[in-house]
Amino acid sequence: MILFGNSCRKKMQTSVNLFVDDPFYEHQLAFNLTINDSAYLFIWDTGSTQSCINDSIATSLGLNNEKKPVFGKTILINKSIEDTFYYQKIDFKLGDFSMNTHFLLGGPVINHILSSDSHIKGLIGQDIISRFYWLFDLKAAKVIASKTPIPLGTTKDMDILTLPFMPSQNGHDVVIKLKLDSLNSKEFTLDTGHRSFMDIDFFSKKNRIYTALTVNDEIAEALQYKLPLKFTNTESLKQLILCDSLRVNETLFNNICIANENYYTKQNYITVNFIFLFDKMYYNPVDHEIKLISDKKNEGQIGNVGELIQGFKAAQQSIQSTNK
Repeated sequence: MILFGNSCRKKMQTSVNLFVDDPFYEHQLAFNLTINDSAYLFIWDTGSTQSCINDSIATSLGLNNEKKPVFGKTILINKSIEDTFYYQKIDFKLGDFSMNTHFLLGGPVINHILSSDSHIKGLIGQDIISRFYWLFDLKAAKVIASKTPIPLGTTKDMDILTLPFMPSQNGHDVVIKLKLDSLNSKEFTLDTGHRSFMDIDFFSKKNRIYTALTVNDEIAEALQYKLPLKFTNTESLKQLILCDSLRVNETLFNNICIANENYYTKQNYITVNFIFLFDKMYYNPVDHEIKLISDKKNEGQIGNVGELIQGFKAAQQSIQSTNK
């Protein structure tokens, strides 16, 4: 439960800066929360049911003197299950909003994600996310949180992908149905804490490939008509699928990357990289709807995926010519 202070009741909207330009925070929806007059960087993570904070930060601020263990409750953190953890009620500020909530502390998964040497000090989970309307402006590096719907203004010259979502069995995951090309619609979980990328040696140089979607074995097999590239240099990756074009629902993307990863063999995920294919995201928790907005024709490309696809095609043509 979140309790709002008087300042939050009076002010219906606030904005904070996104850290999207710094390479360290590349492809993260990260911004500051203020605790005891100090700013700490948090990730806006739709894949976490509960907000978390680095245990060492709580200790340094003297906040976990009254931390309490929680038993008999399962918490999903970044697709992993926390069975043993502690929580602490903490006052904080999001821009001009003052509030408090119970942050999770400790536990093996939380401690691993929020390691003491990480610049990221916490995760903003669905316990906070579901309380506000959110507008992320990725070009302006701003995020607006509002207690009332946020007007989007004129959208005449914009490309908009509207994604209705539904609560999952645990009541927190953001589940969206996507239709990839002519395949049947499948359920995908939006996990903005999942910044999926692969560093691979390809064409005699190291490349970082950001994957917009991670898919299970069934979908990966059905997409074999695309450009499948298989790598064995990482335990987490089964297959990387570079698509020179892919229709997602009614929107056609060019040069987009999909991953089939060993540790996500059953579920499908929309990663935060998919959000960065657009200029803005409007998250409406009341109407269960997400609008992804672009003010230009969307090329659907992150990084050098297009360059890799062209290189791969050229290599295939060279091999075919040699074999003739």
